[in-house]
Amino acid sequence: MKQLLAPMVGILIACTAFHAKAGAGPLRTADACVMEPPPGSPNAVAFMSITNMANRTVTIVSVATPVAKKAELHETARTGGLTEMRYVKTLTLAPLETMRLSHQGYHLMLIGLKKRLKKDDRVRLVFRLKDGSTVSFDVKVCRMKRH
Repeated sequence: MKQLLAPMVGILIACTAFHAKAGAGPLRTADACVMEPPPGSPNAVAFMSITNMANRTVTIVSVATPVAKKAELHETARTGGLTEMRYVKTLTLAPLETMRLSHQGYHLMLIGLKKRLKKDDRVRLVFRLKDGSTVSFDVKVCRMKRH
């Protein structure tokens, strides 16, 4: 029995180490949600809080997803009484800074959906950082609350 236990413990430790490494990275998300778009809509929007857990500044330079032709960081801004959405080239987070992506500020647009997104689907988002590394998150599709 002891002969079987030692290799099993080794495998368990190796799997745990691999999982920790695969999920490791400087960014963490909270309250992440891709909003379920209306039927026929070619685009979707994602909201979340992103926290830089690193002891260095981290800059997001692009985002990709397999469910859309492209993903872009955008900012909703008011100019002269008009609200407009603008493309944002990068997002920079200081160490331990949390940035909220919401409908009233920065957010993530999934443009040219390749398939219909429905409530409870999972969407992979891949953030490419300035240093060339990537951080991936699986985000749930949520239904928009109607008022």
